[in-house]
Amino acid sequence: MKDHPRSKPFYLLFFLLYYVLQLYSQNIYEVEPYVIVRPILVLLFVAALLFGIFRLVTKKVQKAFFLSFFTFFLLITYGLFYGFLKDHAVLGINFGRHILLGPIWFIFYGSILILVLRGKSRISNNFVGYLNFITGILLLFTIGSIIITLPKVNSVSSKSQDSSAAITSQEEWLADFLKPLDLPKGQQLPDIY
Repeated sequence: MKDHPRSKPFYLLFFLLYYVLQLYSQNIYEVEPYVIVRPILVLLFVAALLFGIFRLVTKKVQKAFFLSFFTFFLLITYGLFYGFLKDHAVLGINFGRHILLGPIWFIFYGSILILVLRGKSRISNNFVGYLNFITGILLLFTIGSIIITLPKVNSVSSKSQDSSAAITSQEEWLADFLKPLDLPKGQQLPDIY
């Protein structure tokens, strides 16, 4: 029997590419495009390693892909949740501390891991299709954002080809900004304290 295209788990690859490309799109003015190659290769290697470990443990491809995806998802979103909770208290408790959020995260991860590993059911093709769709849309939006932004980056970099001129203009701006007040002779700044 031939597998339906929906049952092919592309979501792990899509999510890893989305993560690296999203970081690149946020820093597109600061880094060159070639720097994304190494993180993609490292993440793909780690994903293959995780998939291999989970494949040995579960003996099922779909579960191994899902557990690999879930592991990366929790590792990546931990920092986002930590950053948010550091500034926002929930029910009067500041969970933005590693000593509080870390154990909650590990308990959540462990319970999902146990549920998936002990569960007799397999991950349905519809669920795989939904994950493929969601991560594919995220990846497409990120690629679209990069495509839209690249001409702006190229125009900015072509305008500032002469880096010494750019440094000089920055130094002039800083000198103007830090320039002391020109007071008439004998007059002092007011004491505001």
